[in-house]
Amino acid sequence: MKNKNICTNSNVSNVDYGNWSRAGIALCARGLGVVVMGIGAVVYATDTSTVETLQEVMQEVVSQHPVIVRAGAELEAARKDISSVRSGYFPVLSLNSVGSRKQTEKAFSDSKRTLWDREVNLTLTQPLFDGFETSSRVAQTSALARVAEQRVAQVKNVVGVDFASLYIDVLRYEILLGSAQDYMSAVEQEVARLEAQAQSDPGLASTVLVGRQQVIQARLRLEEIRSQNRFVRSRYAELVGRVPGKLAVPDEPTLPVTQEDALLLARSNHPLVGLADAQIAEREALVKEAKSRLLPNLDLEIKGRRARDVDGIRGQDNDASVGIRLTYEFATGGGRFSDVSASRKRLSAALSGKHETFRSVDDEVLRAYQNYQQRVEAAQLADSLLKNSTQLTEVFRGQFKAGQRSLTDFIFVLQQANTAKERSINTRFDRLSAAYQLNAAMGALGASL
Repeated sequence: MKNKNICTNSNVSNVDYGNWSRAGIALCARGLGVVVMGIGAVVYATDTSTVETLQEVMQEVVSQHPVIVRAGAELEAARKDISSVRSGYFPVLSLNSVGSRKQTEKAFSDSKRTLWDREVNLTLTQPLFDGFETSSRVAQTSALARVAEQRVAQVKNVVGVDFASLYIDVLRYEILLGSAQDYMSAVEQEVARLEAQAQSDPGLASTVLVGRQQVIQARLRLEEIRSQNRFVRSRYAELVGRVPGKLAVPDEPTLPVTQEDALLLARSNHPLVGLADAQIAEREALVKEAKSRLLPNLDLEIKGRRARDVDGIRGQDNDASVGIRLTYEFATGGGRFSDVSASRKRLSAALSGKHETFRSVDDEVLRAYQNYQQRVEAAQLADSLLKNSTQLTEVFRGQFKAGQRSLTDFIFVLQQANTAKERSINTRFDRLSAAYQLNAAMGALGASL
């Protein structure tokens, strides 16, 4: 994902957001987004070494988000479980040592005898055949690790798209704040000019009152935007751990051309689909594990025993043995067969769950794709409206200065132009946010983190 900080595309120079030089903010429309340069609470500079990108900050948020940290810990635990289960392939060496003090007395005699018996047993057991239970459990725990892995990806997907929307809103309200300040300054300037004229022309008093009312409305709108700006900056600081610094406006992520392509990508890449596949694999392994308990177990046992003074008999008592032990449970009250039947039902449920996952993912992609297309069209229309409003404002400005238009007429047109500017800014950032929402709906956002 590239972040560009210099407006160099002359093909969109027909979009005019007005003169924002007093606020130190210049905005130009470009390609799939907007680029801002200037100074203020958030500075959009051309020096990429001092600008934070969405991808960089998102990686930072993901690395410390408590939900993702918890999911990551579950993933690590699931991977450790695989090693634990694999130990079933290897021999088990056990040591058993017993020591006791025994005192014996002979009948019809006062003599007593005390013996300290000692016994050490060493047993090596190597599984030869366990009905494929160990391999089934390894497959099961491996599938559970994939389940945990897909859950991490899904959490990253959700957290990522939420933060991307917040990041974009921080940029949005900084630009809207500059636009509102410019509009209020422009209205105040025209009203102040009219107030100076009204001192020599009392007939302009009512027009001055109208102008002052427009100034109040402009200030109210400025305070609304300033409040939203403080809110999104506070949310950003809460998530990232610091207030927004220099933020680069991101380009749109790469998106499929058609709706069908988006659906195909989602079905192959979405973490929820991967989660459903992993759950099916885990249930298949459970079926195999249940079947393995219907088969006998075969173990190789090597035993060594070293003892002394055992059972009241003085002297050494050592022995060693090598053998194969066969264990087979002939009757379990039908429990083993019930386990197989239950595991098959759970597998059937998991298979049905995958179809439900497909339907859920498809619905999410369709909504996100349609929303993105609407945002694209809305941004194009808003740019056209802004261009026309800007041209109309310049015409009315000249007519107002020539005395052909009243202040009320001019402020009305100026207000419409400001509304068109806000709409153009909002629709462009709405389009950028919708692009990331579509990327997340396809499951691609979490995979990039």
